[in-house]
Amino acid sequence: MAEVQPSDPRLRTLIDQGATAEEFGNAAREAVALKKGFGYALAIVIGRRADAERLSLAPAAPKSEIAAKAQQLTGGMSIEQIYGEDAAHVDDAHP
Repeated sequence: MAEVQPSDPRLRTLIDQGATAEEFGNAAREAVALKKGFGYALAIVIGRRADAERLSLAPAAPKSEIAAKAQQLTGGMSIEQIYGEDAAHVDDAHP
């Protein structure tokens, strides 16, 4: 990307908020592929971070709802039937 503007306050703010080189790199590649510039790449990073923040605000489903859905999808099979000997470790991997 030829027109990087290191003094852009949005860039400094994103860096201060912890945006990673990977985020910037992915956004830059997308912007270049679309023949867009630096501002567009920054907008991609800003938009994706805003999307991620909104996702983190969504309430998690209660475990009882998750268990009921799992029973429905597996035809009533238990965790032990699905995972066998590894069933004891399922909750360890997904708190």
